[in-house]
Amino acid sequence: MREGLAEQIGAKKLSDTIRLHYKLKLPLFIHGGMGIGKSSIVRQTAREIAKENEREYKEWNEANRSEKQEIWQEPSKYFVLFDLRLSQCDPSDLKGLPKLNEITVEWLPTGSYTKTTSLIT
Repeated sequence: MREGLAEQIGAKKLSDTIRLHYKLKLPLFIHGGMGIGKSSIVRQTAREIAKENEREYKEWNEANRSEKQEIWQEPSKYFVLFDLRLSQCDPSDLKGLPKLNEITVEWLPTGSYTKTTSLIT
């Protein structure tokens, strides 16, 4: 039987680490096998942080179009969890798009370019 994440490092320790990264505004990479509790601990911790900050908890991936518009209109009202799985990402999603300069490559983060942005200078 596979050991769960809670048994490996402890659910409390992971929750505390999530809280610290949230407070310091640092990204956090959580790695582990399927079905060991990673998502559950993240969701539970996010719900607790939302409640402590008197914000409504929402999961972006589960929100419908009108809920997403409401979140954009009043972001201070919500605590939003965005679940991004690396296994579902293309490498360019993480690194961005290459903008070729004369002899160098500059990586433009996803979302920082427009239709008129030239990727070659």
